[in-house]
Amino acid sequence: MPDPRLRTYLLLVAVVPIWGSYPTLVKLALRDMPPFTLAALRCVLASAILGCLFWVSLGERLSIAQGLGIAIIVGGVWMTTRRVPAGERLHRRG
Repeated sequence: MPDPRLRTYLLLVAVVPIWGSYPTLVKLALRDMPPFTLAALRCVLASAILGCLFWVSLGERLSIAQGLGIAIIVGGVWMTTRRVPAGERLHRRG
């Protein structure tokens, strides 16, 4: 195993091209898709990557039932925070 400080510096150097390429990639992507779609795609991708890293970091400590519970909670939070189009609730009468 390499020195932890060396590993940290290598990871920091690996992050620089990702962050540095972001403005250029966004400029190109905005030609083909709306800004909110791009932001949503970015959040979904980041959440998937972080979810995988979280799952791997727990390793054997997490049972399938616990993982399913976490997925249900996250899904519930997502479902309850979905955006309702402006004014849709105000104009429904009945």
